[in-house]
Amino acid sequence: MRSDFLTRAPISYSSSCKPRAIALPIARPAPFPFLGSSSMRKLMLLMALLLAANVARGEGTAHPLIAQTGVTNGLCVVVGEMPAKELVALTNDGQMLVECLISDRAKADALRNEVVKTGLIGLVTIKHHPTRAALPYVSTTVNLLVSDGPVDATEVVRVVAPFGATVINGKLTKVSLPATMDEWPMVGGKADQNPHSADAQVGLPTGLRWISPQEFDNAGAAGVPSSGFRKVPFLSAAGRMATFPVDGREQSLAVFNAFNSVRLWTRPFKGNLETSNFGYFIAMDEERIYSYLDLVGPLECLDVRTGKTLWSASVGTARAPYNAARDRDNPDWIEHTRSMTNAQTVVIGERVVATKDKVLTALNAKTGAQIWSHTYPDASKILFSIKDGSVTVAVHTTVDSGNRLLKSGDGLSVLLSLDLATGKEQWKRTDLMDRGVGFVYQPPIRYKDSVLMPLKRFVDPLPGVGGSGNSPLPPGWVYVCLDSKDGTTRWRETDSGPKASLPQAWYISNCFVNQRGELWTGYSTGAVAIDAVTGKSLGKHKVSPYGTPICQLPRGVGDYMAVGRFWVNTLTKEIGSFDTVRAPCNDSVYPAYGASMAVVQGCECAKWIVGRVGMVGGPIPAPLPDDQRCETFSPLVPTTDSPGGWRSLMADGRRSSRMAGDLSEQLALAWHVRLDQPLPRGPVASDWRRDRTVRATSPAVLADGLVVVARGHQGQVVALDQATGTEKWRCQLGGRIDGPPTLWRGHAFIGCRDGWVYAIALTDGNIRWRHLVAADRRQIVNGGQLESLWPVGGSVVIEDGALYACAGISNHFDGGLWATRLDPLTGKAAWRSRVASKSRGADIRNEPMAWINGRIWMDKVSFDPASGQLIDEAAVALAGPPQTQKAPSPTQFKEMPDDRAPISTVWSRTFHGWPDRKDGPAPFPGISGTHMLINSPGVVTAHRQASARHWAFDDQGFYTAGDGGGFTRKGAAFAGTLLAYANDPKAGGKLGRIWTGSTLDHGGSAFLLTDTRIMQTTTRWISNNLPPSSLVAYTRADGKRVGKPMELPAVTAWRGIAADAGRLVLSFDDGSVGCWK
Repeated sequence: MRSDFLTRAPISYSSSCKPRAIALPIARPAPFPFLGSSSMRKLMLLMALLLAANVARGEGTAHPLIAQTGVTNGLCVVVGEMPAKELVALTNDGQMLVECLISDRAKADALRNEVVKTGLIGLVTIKHHPTRAALPYVSTTVNLLVSDGPVDATEVVRVVAPFGATVINGKLTKVSLPATMDEWPMVGGKADQNPHSADAQVGLPTGLRWISPQEFDNAGAAGVPSSGFRKVPFLSAAGRMATFPVDGREQSLAVFNAFNSVRLWTRPFKGNLETSNFGYFIAMDEERIYSYLDLVGPLECLDVRTGKTLWSASVGTARAPYNAARDRDNPDWIEHTRSMTNAQTVVIGERVVATKDKVLTALNAKTGAQIWSHTYPDASKILFSIKDGSVTVAVHTTVDSGNRLLKSGDGLSVLLSLDLATGKEQWKRTDLMDRGVGFVYQPPIRYKDSVLMPLKRFVDPLPGVGGSGNSPLPPGWVYVCLDSKDGTTRWRETDSGPKASLPQAWYISNCFVNQRGELWTGYSTGAVAIDAVTGKSLGKHKVSPYGTPICQLPRGVGDYMAVGRFWVNTLTKEIGSFDTVRAPCNDSVYPAYGASMAVVQGCECAKWIVGRVGMVGGPIPAPLPDDQRCETFSPLVPTTDSPGGWRSLMADGRRSSRMAGDLSEQLALAWHVRLDQPLPRGPVASDWRRDRTVRATSPAVLADGLVVVARGHQGQVVALDQATGTEKWRCQLGGRIDGPPTLWRGHAFIGCRDGWVYAIALTDGNIRWRHLVAADRRQIVNGGQLESLWPVGGSVVIEDGALYACAGISNHFDGGLWATRLDPLTGKAAWRSRVASKSRGADIRNEPMAWINGRIWMDKVSFDPASGQLIDEAAVALAGPPQTQKAPSPTQFKEMPDDRAPISTVWSRTFHGWPDRKDGPAPFPGISGTHMLINSPGVVTAHRQASARHWAFDDQGFYTAGDGGGFTRKGAAFAGTLLAYANDPKAGGKLGRIWTGSTLDHGGSAFLLTDTRIMQTTTRWISNNLPPSSLVAYTRADGKRVGKPMELPAVTAWRGIAADAGRLVLSFDDGSVGCWK
């Protein structure tokens, strides 16, 4: 049988809490669903007829409201009832997320059932919305709001984004861009290339507006996130955002809705352009995008709405496609690749100016017709800016392209001005290099009637090259200010040091001029301010309070200088910082529309932030009161647990991955069923598969003759008969699910990305109660679906008759994480504990909790189970001041838990606790750069290899598989390290490594421990000489492989293994589940 979220036919509803009174009148029910007023009924009846006519003619199923409002993509919210077919039509063939809010719970349940039947649940969501409750969305997120009755005007203004529209009681209102918001249509900001935003609504990030997933790959491992990417720009115009995501092995140009990250379209980028090379060669305006889409191709003009090519124009030298055998060491090709790194495109009015190779060309923006062109034969880089009808061009010459350190003669060979209309030269300077060295790192900045040219004098050093000794500039810099009309020098400032050093000269290689005329630049850990008009020093200022060299580029955002995770108020000199989001080196944040957008560098990110983010500032609203959190639908009647079972993620609350007994050496397939269905078509759902924190099918849990899994993207819990694989029931929840439930006394308890914890009866799949762990009901778009600002991980812990769960994304955003203890019988809370910290290294991820030594652990913190009191275990465990950049060695730990579990500490290091029965706890060795991501794959980084690890333990030993400090390539596969630890009697009972083995796979997908063996599944993306996935067995005694690998039908889901009573159950990434015995 099936049971839908809040749809329990024989079960009566009762709620223990009343909604908060916020004015949001809902129209009374109308004879025809959704139609409240006479005018609205006539309008909607006409639209329905038009819709039916369009379908009959085969012209698509777009809802007439889309044509009426002009809103074709993003997030649509319907307040009131609307038939399921019309809600589906509003998705515009998969281009729009649609949510319908209904005050009548029974009608919401019935409509949800209809949407589930369409297969579009997730793309279309239905929520019971209490009368007069606030709209459940973060500010400036909704693109189209439709209602058949009045909606609180304050709430409408708060949630509806610019360029959006509302249709309330039949009245259409379009929302324009306020004067307090700004856009960022080019990598350098605007045509003047001054990277400063006048957006008054952007500030130090305190919350998230959206998250867009991204699969990174720099090691040939498709589908494994990587932080080895650089400089991925975020351009914005007319409410759209353009960027170059690198998803798996795919390089592409993609356009999203700038207010909620809903994907519009994607165009592939052809060629082997490394991710570090995405630079200045893209620009956009309200109607078009101008970019190269091929390493050897022309400049293309694309329709910003559809991605279709409107025209193309050749710029630079035509070349044949890249051939590795021919071009790998070809100097000409290497120079061309470097020229693509430095290619630039700027659009201003009806002109597009672009560079590639040694050519600077002006084109007609509408037709692509060439207006004028110049070639600079000695150029290795051409960067430019445009203002007041003139183009300021910096031509860089490289003497030795193979050396990162500059040589005499490297740098700015020519700075000149051209007339934008004719290309005629207005003035030219060839004498600006400081003693023959002046690296052009960014385009010249046009400020008022001046040209500001920062030159990086990064030397080896050259004899006699040095500063005046009294300059505010750090070593390695020269700044020149010229009159933009005639090119005469207004002022010149040279650095203060005798030579440039790498940390000082290379880090923070950018500058901007703010609204007060202050030129800000940076070096290593600090910043320098100069009066842009006079060149007078305004002083040096600290940026990195921890002495950490900063490799990100500074951006001007109102009164702030934003650089990496640090934001400096240029008025007060106060520094704000947060460790959750760290932009890649050589890149920065991109401010627009009241938010700052960035790509998260994977090796420093929170578990649920891998990809792109939109961050907003401002105060954090107070959480909902406790009496509005619990909803009870029917009494929960507990049963007695039978012996055995695999009742939670990784077997139990300790996350031991240990099954009782052994598995047969000759496993045979008992059944294999596919639960998933094809994802909805269209660009929105294409992002579902990119989110690695949610799987098509979760790991399984086993008990009471059932196999229970979650269908992640559809938000469903499914129970199967353990013997036959026959579906017993299916329960629809209110959002995506990222893990399996925990089974206890005849019920399944599970967290959901909608912010709630649910109790589901195993007998019939009906929901007994749900509890809101999130701070409030607000939602964002994450990975192409709506979810809570405080999502709850699927796997909760139940220990000693109490349930523990946590909601949130990061302790740094939106007020932090919220942990709670619930009574699993009633759903009521005993305590709530907030985890919020901005201290160095205190990036707390919402990892699945674990029960360790009588305490609840999560990432670096633990909670007292009785009171909820929080302890920062990382601060306790690590010796030395927290400001120390380098982490202490594992031997400096003061305290560790006396049970086996992973402890992820500060500085992105992972340690394992192990009991020393005689002398107290002792630590396992740390693995640098490793995250113990229980619920999602690890991160492949450019400098730290892989962080994916698996473990299993019992009282006899601790076994772990993964990089083991590094992995080696054997033939066509990567071999990881299999390690075994136990108390070593020879060492006085202290922890010791008892053997080291080699696995077929580094990391793998799933790990299991039995009485005598270790079982591991492998994945094709590493072991590409094997089948898609294999099951491999090793002996516990010495780590030797047992028998031959058993081929599996698909790639195993992350940690997708479970076993009990001689049965092995595997979950697969194709949405299927299999059982062997």
